[in-house]
Amino acid sequence: MCIRDRFYIPYKGIAIGLGANVFAHLFNFQYSFRIGFLILPALVEYAWVWTGSAPYVRSLDFLNWLVEYRRAKAEIETDGGALYRRNPLVFQKYTKQIGSKSVYELYDELVTLVSSESASNE
Repeated sequence: MCIRDRFYIPYKGIAIGLGANVFAHLFNFQYSFRIGFLILPALVEYAWVWTGSAPYVRSLDFLNWLVEYRRAKAEIETDGGALYRRNPLVFQKYTKQIGSKSVYELYDELVTLVSSESASNE
């Protein structure tokens, strides 16, 4: 997702914390250390993921792409007649690139792509 809309569960931090807790149990550390070993890695991962700026940069890149796409589509709509008279293959090239999809379908595809690359899904 571009911007996370669900609660993030730090699985890696919990796993590291459990491993550290097993280590602390083997060497008979105090319980306060064991609790710290369990909680601190999860909190560090949670803070690391939620303070990252990558989703916001990707959102901004997507919005820039969307504005440019709409501008290009509007230019083709307004100047379509002149373009078609000069070079009839222009629209065939354009439809070959995006197919017969609407802007909303392209938006859904991009949201799916960005959500599959999101740091919260890794």
